[in-house]
Amino acid sequence: MGTKQGGSNIPSGFHFRNRGGIMQKNYRHARTANMRYRKWWRLLVLNEAILSFSLCSVEKTQLAFAEPPIKVRPNSAAVPNQILRTGIDLKTSTVSPNTKNLAQILQLMPVLDSIQRERAKSLSNGMYVLDGAQMTNANLTSSIINAMQAIQQASLDVDFVEAEINAESSLYGEILAAYTSERDRKAFQGNASSIATNTALWSLCEALSVTTGPHSNHALAAGISGILAGVIPSVGAAYSLLQTNLKKERSEANPNMLAKLFDYNTTPETDYPRTVWAFLNECPVGELTSRRQQLIDRWIEDRNISYFDDASSKRELDVITASVEQPHGLSIASLSVRLSMLQQLSAEILKMKRMLCELSMVVRGEKFIDCTDSQLAGKGNGSN
Repeated sequence: MGTKQGGSNIPSGFHFRNRGGIMQKNYRHARTANMRYRKWWRLLVLNEAILSFSLCSVEKTQLAFAEPPIKVRPNSAAVPNQILRTGIDLKTSTVSPNTKNLAQILQLMPVLDSIQRERAKSLSNGMYVLDGAQMTNANLTSSIINAMQAIQQASLDVDFVEAEINAESSLYGEILAAYTSERDRKAFQGNASSIATNTALWSLCEALSVTTGPHSNHALAAGISGILAGVIPSVGAAYSLLQTNLKKERSEANPNMLAKLFDYNTTPETDYPRTVWAFLNECPVGELTSRRQQLIDRWIEDRNISYFDDASSKRELDVITASVEQPHGLSIASLSVRLSMLQQLSAEILKMKRMLCELSMVVRGEKFIDCTDSQLAGKGNGSN
């Protein structure tokens, strides 16, 4: 059993030496160690907090001074301008940077370099060379044939895409014409019925009003006919306004040439040749975005294409690319957007032919291309 000493239960046989001094000293040591531990812990936590705040401040400063991303504002361009200029000048002796970029896509740089070297060698030897005629240099003849075949193949690739775009535009144009004709017919019927009803009812109203003197009971009928003369034509006019985009049917699931631009699956008829697809995914010289992305951004900004204002809207893209069926997706608005996009896509792809023309001028010796620089500023994503 323990005995109670100093207000505490102390086991029997336990004795203190200098009980008060030793216990107080041990307590002070323990308290001091605990305070030091807490102090170092607080310093460690404070140090971590300061370090985290410093890193966040540096990141925020870097973000503040970084160039803000260019955001495309939907339907902001009331009068759109041309994009993706080729920069070709037929009066200069050198090709444009974009033409040189296309030569790299077509892997024509070694061939064109060989042509220019062999032509210079032939001229230095006193041979007369013009447009591939009267040539005795076999290497030059072979290089010219190879270059012209590559240029012709690229031109046929463009024609391959254009043929499908024209076929789709013809089909969509036919459907749009039918929808527009039906809309105009119904609008005409609504306007004609409104005019006829308005004329008949107001004539009746005035006729009854004239006879209200001898026949006072005609006043009520005149008022009723006047009300109807105002309401019925208004209903007819509202019906005519509703015909603007009323014709709607389920959209088809038959991908068009816009499908691959938005990463949808394609069919063999709507796929792109390697050269054309590489050209669209390449950045024009001096720019940071590809032709494909610039084309999409232009469509978003164009106020005349109000149906398409969000490149991430799956429903809009399903209808525009004709890839996934959507209820009430096929309408005058969606068909008009398809036609506008296909026409602009065709126009940008046809610019390849302007560059191919300049490359053919290099082959004939009318222009010069610098083949020493293999890398061009602004080179883009390649063919994938």
